[in-house]
Amino acid sequence: MKKLLILTVLSVLTTVSARAETIDANKLSVVGLVNASASEIDEVNLGAGALINLQINRLWSIETGGLYVDKLIELPNDRLVDYDVIHIPVLFRYQFGNGFSGAFGPFMEVDPDDLIDEQEFGLDLALTKDFIFNNRTNMFVEGRYSSRITDNDGADFDQVMLLAGVRLNI
Repeated sequence: MKKLLILTVLSVLTTVSARAETIDANKLSVVGLVNASASEIDEVNLGAGALINLQINRLWSIETGGLYVDKLIELPNDRLVDYDVIHIPVLFRYQFGNGFSGAFGPFMEVDPDDLIDEQEFGLDLALTKDFIFNNRTNMFVEGRYSSRITDNDGADFDQVMLLAGVRLNI
């Protein structure tokens, strides 16, 4: 079990660190082959982290934690910029069964280099597949749609994230 956990974390971190710092519109993207204008690019942001899940009842729980996300945003001048953020959600999670769940709720994102001035707030909607190890620990793979409420930099922000990590159930 430890080998599987280490292998999963290393593969996610390797994928996240393989992305370029600045991407022009006519270059190739790691997530997909892109040869289009910047406004036509739909980029999936990659991330990894740890979450804590507080069970309310058999179907509902509240979840929070920290996720490192490698984001690609489009600035108003059609320039694509790649940067890292810490994504801190507070989600209400509903268990569908067989390790599948959905979640919604607010989030805060902070720039690790500028924790005081660079904070963004928004709403998340997520679909998750859990790989359960025991009653307290599981690995997850999640698709998440985020929409920002605040707009500090004028960037187009509706985004899709692919996340993986560890969830601790308390």
